[in-house]
Amino acid sequence: MTARTNHGGEPYQDGYLFAYGQDYKRALSDLATLTGPPKLLPRWAYGLWYSKYYDYHEADYKTMLAKFRSEGVPLDVLVTDTDIKSPDTWDGWEIDPAKFPNPQEFFDWSASMGLHNTLNIHPSVLSSDPQFAQAMATAKGKLTKQNANCYTDTSHAGDCYVFDWSDPDQLAAYLNLHQGMESQGVDFWWLDWCCEPSQSSAAGVTPDAWINQQYAHNTSKNIGRGFAFSRAFGSLQAGGYSGQQGLPTGPWADKRTTVHFTGDTTSSWDTLKFEVGYTPGEAASTGLSATSHDIGGFNANQSNLPDDLYVRWAQLGAFQPIFRFHGNHSNRLPWEYGDAARAAVEKFLNLRENLVPYTYSLAAEANRTGVPIVRPTYLEYPGQPDAYAAAGGEYFYGPSVLVAPTTTRGHHRHHLGLGAAGSVDRLLHRRHVHRAVHSGHQQHLVDDAGARQVRRDLAAENRKRDQ
Repeated sequence: MTARTNHGGEPYQDGYLFAYGQDYKRALSDLATLTGPPKLLPRWAYGLWYSKYYDYHEADYKTMLAKFRSEGVPLDVLVTDTDIKSPDTWDGWEIDPAKFPNPQEFFDWSASMGLHNTLNIHPSVLSSDPQFAQAMATAKGKLTKQNANCYTDTSHAGDCYVFDWSDPDQLAAYLNLHQGMESQGVDFWWLDWCCEPSQSSAAGVTPDAWINQQYAHNTSKNIGRGFAFSRAFGSLQAGGYSGQQGLPTGPWADKRTTVHFTGDTTSSWDTLKFEVGYTPGEAASTGLSATSHDIGGFNANQSNLPDDLYVRWAQLGAFQPIFRFHGNHSNRLPWEYGDAARAAVEKFLNLRENLVPYTYSLAAEANRTGVPIVRPTYLEYPGQPDAYAAAGGEYFYGPSVLVAPTTTRGHHRHHLGLGAAGSVDRLLHRRHVHRAVHSGHQQHLVDDAGARQVRRDLAAENRKRDQ
């Protein structure tokens, strides 16, 4: 052994290496112990979310929500994008009375329909905003004018001011901007992009991790277990959407607070295929369990997706930690598509809703153990080489559901890549296993007792293979 140097009396930091071999679940558990566990959301958050970047008015929503209920299609969370705000649709801090004449009445009505509501916001304020004077007073004059890289809808005069959230006065000013809309009935917030160009200048913490923690704490008064809904890890990118930069902390804190919105994606088969491996890969590498994709993709460049692409995306969403339809002025509602696509999507939306107790149990397990809801195949079978080869195309939804999405056009029958697939197929015929099968997409739905038996049988099969 070599004696530790005294570093000349200067501060220093020890380095630590944690090695687990293939015991990945223990590694995730220890990561949760060291940096905090994945957030357990309220139960309703694991249901169905609807979002669309579109200039909806109150009457539009009331018509739409009545259609959800009359058609027997579940909906739990209504996401309203940025156009609702006034005087600026991007960074205004009031609800536009021309679009929602009585916001509190609307949110009360929405709650009576069993919904929770979130609004899209951006972290800046214009000097022309009615809330600006009070915000500057609360911040004790410390808000910074920064028109460059400050996004507005450009139709309103005034300079753009941004926040340093590490300063208590500026943080208070920022959070107070939300209070008017919260009092009208907004449950939680969608921070679209961090931090354009607000920031947290405190050493040793990323700006998004810091403000996400504030959102989680602040919304707890509204929904009990408060959380942030944002693009987690945004501070790991510089210069917009690209250009990695080094930071003093790793991307670990966001899992304690955040539903991760993965950003504006292209509505394509390639994107759908990428997302199959993305969710379990991110969960296994960072411990973040609640990942939320734009189901259907954001940039469709057309009113409707091809029916088969729409169906396949909805089928994937049914087995994701968060199911959230979203698109850029493009349709995502089942009744906006052909009869066959509509029937298929409605079937899987109801399946998803019926899986909420299972999903919520997995989320509680993730919070307790660090093992995420969606798991790459190698997390369940670390000793099988086939599990690594299969990880980009199939995954486990908890221990009891193996999901193999179709990500290409046409009708397909999957041959599962997992080494024990033959054993799984034989086990499907046993009484304790329930199966939901449709063309090109197969899930194995197993009750708790059956799941334990399946895993014991698979373990026995694997031991035979290894002998």
